[in-house]
Amino acid sequence: MVGRLIRRGLVLRRRDPSDGRRKLLALSPAGTQLVRDATAGVVRVQRLLLEPLDDAERQDLVTILGRIGRLESLAIAALADARPLLDAQRAVGYLIRVAQQVHTRLWNEHVGAELTAPQHAVLAVLDLEPGIDQRTVGERASLDKATMAEMVSRLVRRGLLLRRRDPSDGRRNLLSLSPVGQESLHRCTPGVREVQRLLLEPLDEADRGRALELLGKAARL
Repeated sequence: MVGRLIRRGLVLRRRDPSDGRRKLLALSPAGTQLVRDATAGVVRVQRLLLEPLDDAERQDLVTILGRIGRLESLAIAALADARPLLDAQRAVGYLIRVAQQVHTRLWNEHVGAELTAPQHAVLAVLDLEPGIDQRTVGERASLDKATMAEMVSRLVRRGLLLRRRDPSDGRRNLLSLSPVGQESLHRCTPGVREVQRLLLEPLDEADRGRALELLGKAARL
């Protein structure tokens, strides 16, 4: 990322004169201007993310995401108690990214490269509801139309999904797991459960339920 920002002329990099192993970074004038120009949009994004939540729920979500992200207690408290609340609103996008990074690391450790999390979600939906149409699978797995179409094509090529035209509506595709897809899903399921357990491990039982409630509400589920 740093290399990309330097190539775009947004960041300046130089060796630390007191320690040649370290690199010091600073915004270029173009980078400074871009941050200023983008800030209003960033604030709007954070406000919209938190729009379904009241003030107490927003503070709870910041605290919960901080714990899932394995941040230090003092850092979480500083984010949750930020004044004005706008600072906490800016923080929520950062905390979502940190929590996602934790999830990705756990997924790589316990599930590996056989299935991505969205692919597992698609297979899991079809394990419960075989033969349903592609649009419904995307809704169940919370995937947009374009992402779903690309993923289905990839899973069909890998032999994990079977796809056929709906005889009652030729515009629709009906999906089901292949035997290979069923094996892959069942092989990965114990690792997926371990990822979910470890992801929520920093929370007590009450906060785990609260986390799912607030994340679902923020995601408009």
